[in-house]
Amino acid sequence: MLYTLAALIGPEGTRMSIEQDKETVRRFIIDVWESPSGAALMPEIIAEDFVDHAPWGDISDGIEEQQRQHGLFHAAFDIETTLHHVIAEGDLVCDHWTATVTHKGEFAGIPATGRTFTVNAIDLHRMRDGKISESWHQEDFPLHLAELRAAAAAATP
Repeated sequence: MLYTLAALIGPEGTRMSIEQDKETVRRFIIDVWESPSGAALMPEIIAEDFVDHAPWGDISDGIEEQQRQHGLFHAAFDIETTLHHVIAEGDLVCDHWTATVTHKGEFAGIPATGRTFTVNAIDLHRMRDGKISESWHQEDFPLHLAELRAAAAAATP
């Protein structure tokens, strides 16, 4: 496989490895987001000025906000993730994953339902100096959140 010089040289002129970038993304999806203790790894994996372009709005910028959201998710859900694909070119890494999620605690005002569902997602990450600086993702979690709201409402007398 041939790579252009621009794909191998980082913004400060340091040689970047596409395989290292793919491993960083793998760690972000599996080691960080699947693990209840994964938030501690975020400073190694995402840039200080990380921007998260989530389907529900750019609400989780920076490491501290990502760590806060991580805590909210893991307090409310058990998560088991399968990373299906990781593809990279230049400073971009794309992944495709699914997660089996069980709603075990309150989330967004919705009491625990015990329901299990599968989230499907595709992310595109921009890499800078070996860390993720920006992410765009498309996932069907908002659909499942609406289903959880409906289930909780139906269970309320």
